[in-house]
Amino acid sequence: TMFMIFEYAENGDLKRLLDQFRKNIKKTDINLNNFNKIKISFEIAQGMEYISSIDIVHKDLAARNILLDK
Repeated sequence: TMFMIFEYAENGDLKRLLDQFRKNIKKTDINLNNFNKIKISFEIAQGMEYISSIDIVHKDLAARNILLDK
């Protein structure tokens, strides 16, 4: 039996954040200015680089799979 354990991400996933931002719903503490967009992108790239370095292939990189904490 295999299990997946996820850290609690109080801000949900990136897809939800992007959907809220598109619909102008201000129910999030995350400001999507250009700096934060670049920061999120950089952190995703760092995570992918790390899992690649330990020989893991993700195969499903999508906004719904990017969890956001505070």
